[in-house]
Amino acid sequence: MLAGEVDHRDSIGNAGMIGAGDVQWMTAGGGIMHEEMPRPGADGRMGGFQLWVNLPAELKMTKPRYQDLSAAQIPEVRRVDGTVIRVVAGEVDGVAGAVTEIYAEPEYLDVSLPAGVSFSQPDTARALRLRVRVRRRGPVRRGLRPGVSRRPGR
Repeated sequence: MLAGEVDHRDSIGNAGMIGAGDVQWMTAGGGIMHEEMPRPGADGRMGGFQLWVNLPAELKMTKPRYQDLSAAQIPEVRRVDGTVIRVVAGEVDGVAGAVTEIYAEPEYLDVSLPAGVSFSQPDTARALRLRVRVRRRGPVRRGLRPGVSRRPGR
């Protein structure tokens, strides 16, 4: 969540509220029903992301799993150039993400850059890059780097 809050519950007994900076991570696997009720924060703002990653065929019927992480549980890497990287999943500078036991091996980073500073992260064998600019404060290069496929395995 970027702003506002979401009340949630699911068919395997998880329920709660996520707020700004919090993350929920669900593996649907063999089946899970999920319900959400978003609401704006005190400032009237509400925003967030839902990203869906397709499981490989051999993992489609795995046991459903849910992880609810507060903003305080997500490790941050602070570089001397002012870059702040919240490591949700994957690894940066030896710091492992808070989300664990993920089948698809994604890398999910929340990167904040000061003006004039750039960020790069080495590709992994199964790299898929999606760049989303949330707050415009300067130029951002668009698109994927050369040689990075839009679909794994292509």
